Amino acid sequence: MTFPALGPHSLISRCPEVFTGKVDGETMLMTAESGKYFLLNQVGGEVVDLFEEPVCFGRLTQILQERFQVPRETLEADLAAFLQSLANQHIIAIA
Repeated sequence: MTFPALGPHSLISRCPEVFTGKVDGETMLMTAESGKYFLLNQVGGEVVDLFEEPVCFGRLTQILQERFQVPRETLEADLAAFLQSLANQHIIAIA
């Protein structure tokens, strides 16, 4: 499934049927719908932690740019790809 380009006001939220936990410094996500689970490294885990409450793509980008100090264009491209993969697995919703 392909999503439209993310804009600064695109709202990112975790799907309610996704369970999270920490395992040896990694973040584990499990979807109740499929029973699949995913392990994310520390950076991926930090990004997913920011979805505890719905957040706009622009704000998410701003937080991560301050935290990791990477060029904005690189961050936006990498983040959009990561978010699309999470949305494809029904972990997040993008509105």
